Amino acid sequence: MKMVIGFIIGALFGALILGGLLSPMTASADSAAEGMLPDVEKIYREALLSPLYQAGQEIEDEQIAKFYQGLLERSGLDGS
Repeated sequence: MKMVIGFIIGALFGALILGGLLSPMTASADSAAEGMLPDVEKIYREALLSPLYQAGQEIEDEQIAKFYQGLLERSGLDGS
């Protein structure tokens, strides 16, 4: 009976040690993978707003260009 209890305690202790050794490895792997992912939000925003910026650059009338820039600023699409 002592042998069985000793085995169970040893197995639990070994599992705790093994779990403690593996958890920092997975945490560092997650942080390394995070830096490798592209910034999807930035790519999406740039793809959405680049036609608007291009259209603003092609406006020749100063009043219309000023109105258009104001419209982009009021709507929050001015890039800030």
